[in-house]
Amino acid sequence: MGLLLNQLAASGDSKALRQHASNAIDLFPNRPALYYWNALGAFWQADYAPAKSDLEQALLMTSADKSLKVEVLTALGMTLTAQEAIDGADRAFSQAQALDSNAPILLARHAWSMAVRNDNLEQAAEWAKKAHLASPSLPDAALALGLIAFRKGDFQEARRQMDALLPSSNPLILEQTGDVLFKLGQAAEALTYWSQARENGSRSQKLFKKIADKQLYE
Repeated sequence: MGLLLNQLAASGDSKALRQHASNAIDLFPNRPALYYWNALGAFWQADYAPAKSDLEQALLMTSADKSLKVEVLTALGMTLTAQEAIDGADRAFSQAQALDSNAPILLARHAWSMAVRNDNLEQAAEWAKKAHLASPSLPDAALALGLIAFRKGDFQEARRQMDALLPSSNPLILEQTGDVLFKLGQAAEALTYWSQARENGSRSQKLFKKIADKQLYE
């Protein structure tokens, strides 16, 4: 089951990830990793309340596995960032940093959080680059670097980073790719990616408005 969930997460298939993780929780309710996978799929779909709930449950059950705890805390930091609960997000990232300050997943996800806030982009870029050097295949690093470039107005670099993540079924990646394409003047292509994000499970109201109005809202 763990192998399947890892494969689904790698593909970005949030619908299947949530379905299989939820089924597994029914069978093995004491395994914190299952709540993490379920939450990750929910986060990608911008379904933040259940993501937060599952991550908090995973934290209650995670003690000995430091690596998993860092992943859970950083996912919680991202979720709280998306909910604009910045103090809580900062606490989650600080707790993860206390466990392993050099973990690539921490550096990449914290960088993404800073980019979402459009705050301290130079520090965020340093973290994301460090994460990428340590773990070149880590998608979170490219996602963060893409958003940082987007915030800086370097849309060609943003597209280069997003292209490295494609093809993908991940709604977050698809929506962010659409945003970059819109800024590059490719509105029709942007709409295609936004529509794919919706088809792959995104519940983002901002995304729905982008699609309805064929316009970028940041």
